[in-house]
Amino acid sequence: MKETILILMLSVFSVFGQITTNGVFVPVQSTGTPTYEIVAKGVKPNNNPFVIGKTYNTAQGYSIITTNDTVTLRFSNGLSVKAETNSNFSAYELKQEMTIPSQPGIPKLGSHVFTTALQDGEAVFVFDGTDSNSMCSVSTSLCDFELLKGKFYFQCSEKSVIVFVLEGSLKYHSEHNRTGVVEAGKALAVVPVQHQMKGLDDKVFINSVKVKPDQLATLLADATSVDKSPKVLFVVVNGELIGINLD
Repeated sequence: MKETILILMLSVFSVFGQITTNGVFVPVQSTGTPTYEIVAKGVKPNNNPFVIGKTYNTAQGYSIITTNDTVTLRFSNGLSVKAETNSNFSAYELKQEMTIPSQPGIPKLGSHVFTTALQDGEAVFVFDGTDSNSMCSVSTSLCDFELLKGKFYFQCSEKSVIVFVLEGSLKYHSEHNRTGVVEAGKALAVVPVQHQMKGLDDKVFINSVKVKPDQLATLLADATSVDKSPKVLFVVVNGELIGINLD
């Protein structure tokens, strides 16, 4: 009901023009007290607790290290991320096209370029992939991944990276311009090559395997719970893009 009222109130405003702006995100759920550090030149090391429902601008990078906590974030490009306990997740600048409405109003959010990173730990990524001209990626210690559309479960460390494609598909980008698309129901494992062979300079070994149905169902249930976390409506107020928690 709250979402319907907001949409009816804001949709009466007309659209003016289009700009490229910094995207935003809203933490919508957490356990414990998750914190973040701002990663930018000239910013001293800091440790700040997240405020659920508050809008954070991606003009500065964010490093999120969960210890005994979890946090779920909704980004304005259609990406939702749940960083699990003992994980190191980073979100960098999100550049996003936005059609400017008269204000307050609901903007049309268009193409974007967004880079995130998961260096250690586990995380669920849910991406709507509605814009084919956009790029939403996840960097890890061993390989980079382009989220095309769907639900994904990442397990990352320096020794291995395993990505479960629960729904949809993603594309991996590795050394020597190696790329490939992984479809739903499969997992991609990336591990360092332990012993270099003469004439072979590959640093990682990549293998795709089919996920067992019971394991797939368990992981998909977790990812679906992220998708069902509190919704966010992104609007423009006083020239700023903000997120309104609808639940």
